[in-house]
Amino acid sequence: MFACMGRGESLYQAANFDSQLLGQHLGDLPIGGFFCNGEIGPIGDTTYLHGYTSVFGICRRPYETGELDP
Repeated sequence: MFACMGRGESLYQAANFDSQLLGQHLGDLPIGGFFCNGEIGPIGDTTYLHGYTSVFGICRRPYETGELDP
């Protein structure tokens, strides 16, 4: 998880807001990350510097042949 410095306890008056929200939707997963000073990303065909955002990268192994989709 990469979270903008403007997020966190100062924005929500609660610690770990973003990571707890992720856990509510995806279950108990190990998580790591750091605070940034904004994220660079596209909107349409233009790239912008975004603030007050959180970005999650989720890595998992591919399904094996014959394995059921959880």
